[in-house]
Parts: sequence; C-alpha cells; structure tokens
Amino acid sequence: MGFALLALLAALYAPAPAAIAPGQAKGLYSSTGKSVTFTRDTQGRIAAITDPMGNQMLYSYDPITGDLLTYTDRVGNSSSYTYQSDHLMLTAVDPRGVQVMKNTYDSSGRLISQTDANGKTVTFAPDLGTNTQTVTDRLGGVVPSAVEIEVAAQLAP
Repeated sequence: MGFALLALLAALYAPAPAAIAPGQAKGLYSSTGKSVTFTRDTQGRIAAITDPMGNQMLYSYDPITGDLLTYTDRVGNSSSYTYQSDHLMLTAVDPRGVQVMKNTYDSSGRLISQTDANGKTVTFAPDLGTNTQTVTDRLGGVVPSAVEIEVAAQLAP
C-alpha cells in the first residue's frame, strides 16, 4: 500500500497488501530512499523505532497490563510512566527524574486535573447535561470547551 505525503513519503508498508490494521505497519519509506522502521514485540506494539540515521527510540511495556512503562530517546534518555489499574496514566517522569505530569480522575475515569512540573494545575469540569466541559488553565483563566463528552451509558449496547 502506498500514498504520497507532501511528495516525500512514497509508501507505507504492511505485511499484506490490504488495509493496515493496528500493529501491522512496518515503517515509513520516503522516495528519497530514507526510511523510519518499526520493530514490534510479540503483542504487535512498537518496541523500537529506527530513524534514517540508524538511531533507535525504545519503548517498554508492562508485561501484564500492556501499559507503556518507559520511552528511551535516541541518545539514551529515558522517561517513565505510571498508571491506575484501569490504564489511566497517573504520572510522567522525565529523564532528569522530574515528575512533569500528574493526572487525577473522577470515579468514572474522566480526567479532572493535570499538574505540571512547576505545580501548576489545569482542571477539567465536565457538564454531562450539555456534553461540554470547562477548562481552567494554569493561570486560573476559565475556558468553556465545546468538546463533546462521551457518556458510557450512551455507548453501551
């Protein structure tokens, strides 16, 4: 399967000449001969990405939950991530060991706040009646959002 992207990307290759399902793409190949390749684990998740210069970015996952645990950049700097039992990301720690993000969720699993490395918090207040949410930014400014909220009851069969 191939497609043009800004006249540089010549093809996106999958194991079979059909629609690419999640976990099947092998990489991105340019008409200039350069490529970015994906190495996948036995679960089909990306374990490594190799850039055109041969540098690798590595990903490791929890063997039980499948959650992303670490990302290592091409020069060896690793970031780590923690999760709640229901796969909701709790924290992100950068290569310096600094917690750069902490999330909190309500009992329905909706994100209600995110705190950055400087202790500044963004809050999210859903309004299920209008399927919108209000966002309060790090400076205390309130931004009404038109983003629709998916209600689990509406999605149930």
